[in-house]
Amino acid sequence: MNNSTSVKNDTRETFPVTWGPKLAEALRRSDTHTVDDVLEALECDQMQAWWSEASIVITRVNVLPRIKVLDIFAAAGELSEVVCIINEQAIPWAKGRGCKRVTCQPIRPGWQEVAKGQGWEVVGVVLGKEL
Repeated sequence: MNNSTSVKNDTRETFPVTWGPKLAEALRRSDTHTVDDVLEALECDQMQAWWSEASIVITRVNVLPRIKVLDIFAAAGELSEVVCIINEQAIPWAKGRGCKRVTCQPIRPGWQEVAKGQGWEVVGVVLGKEL
């Protein structure tokens, strides 16, 4: 497993070549951000990128009035590697910055069973409606 890093250790020109297609696929599910939007957030330290050879996870820290929450914003690649990245890289990093919870939404339905086996629980359902 490669070490975690943020896009500051890469460049805007090489990051999309390496991860753009996988990240674009993950972002299409929610339709809220493009790869360029994520790159801009990474460069401004508003998001973090964690990756291994075949997978990538994008996180962001949400500072709420009573708690800091690590949000798994997007993930792409092999499920086993994504889980490893989250457990071994993103969560320890978040704990070190005072996060008390980690959330992941929206997720693909197939990930729920794997997540439950890792100690996650369904805490709600996200509904959406186009206006």
